[in-house]
Amino acid sequence: ATEFLVKPEHQGFKAMYQRSLAYVEMWEGNDKAMYRLAEESARFWRATGNNTYSAGADEQEGWIALQKGNPKKAYEHFAAGLEILRESPGIDILLSIFDGITYVAAMSGQWEQAATLFGTVAHFRELFEISRAPIHQPRHDQQLTAVHKNLDETTFQNRWEKGTQM
Repeated sequence: ATEFLVKPEHQGFKAMYQRSLAYVEMWEGNDKAMYRLAEESARFWRATGNNTYSAGADEQEGWIALQKGNPKKAYEHFAAGLEILRESPGIDILLSIFDGITYVAAMSGQWEQAATLFGTVAHFRELFEISRAPIHQPRHDQQLTAVHKNLDETTFQNRWEKGTQM
């Protein structure tokens, strides 16, 4: 497989492979390998001008920042990805970025805003029939539980409902 990936015409496959491996390294705690793979993949996609994959690179860097406990940096990457997607939306990446922004709100203690955003993302995932990537489900469950625990039931339900109407 490595011979295939070194050919110039196959660099896109290599970048996608690196992106996938970076997630594996992230969850296994191999920071050095994770950053190297994510940076190489992001550098390739940004150089090609492919908006969808460039936004995906920002999305991935946002998740890495969240994993490392840096919600401010995560927000910067998610916002950059949204800016790129304004011109060529990839709805699955867009929803993943919105998930990330929702978790930033939760991790920052902005409970009511997070509950609203959870409702919004849930509504759009249902509307477009796009499920969350399984690798992100544990974080989703953790953040949703934290938001629920920090709001009374009426406030949580009202904010969730408000989010579904956005």
